[in-house]
Amino acid sequence: MAPILEPLAERLHGLCPQPPRLPLICAATGRADSPEAGMDAAYWQQNVRAPVLFRAALEAAFAHGTTHVIEIGARPVLQGAIRRTAQAAHRDVMVLALPGGDADAAEALRRAVARLWATGGPVDAARAAPAGRRIDLPPTVWHRRLFWHEAPVQAMDRLAEPAVSAKRVGVRA
Repeated sequence: MAPILEPLAERLHGLCPQPPRLPLICAATGRADSPEAGMDAAYWQQNVRAPVLFRAALEAAFAHGTTHVIEIGARPVLQGAIRRTAQAAHRDVMVLALPGGDADAAEALRRAVARLWATGGPVDAARAAPAGRRIDLPPTVWHRRLFWHEAPVQAMDRLAEPAVSAKRVGVRA
């Protein structure tokens, strides 16, 4: 990583980070970083060099009440490690994957958000579908009327003795 540190610092010079709106767990430190930590060029340069403390970061996230983890990657391979870490921490955590690769990224993201919502995860509907609005579903064709389709023999079985309907269609009882 050493060869890219200088060019990275140059490219990130002048970065104006904003405080995060959600708790941020840093995989380089394995803990929740405060907004005062500053995510300037030096922060990201350090993150590139530091080892990934994945388990510690997950434990910190679980301690903050995380109930859902979405793994994003071309081939999600960390789901087992995430589940084992959650079990060790005695946490009930839903692990979802957002596969990358050749799939349509927008469609994969929509599916992941749908799975997140379907499993009780927090989804901001206004952000997920900003232009959408809720409407009532249209009534079905048989809305408010009975719809019962059966053959005459079935009606006889339902309304009379089966032997009567059997004789009518020429079957010996």
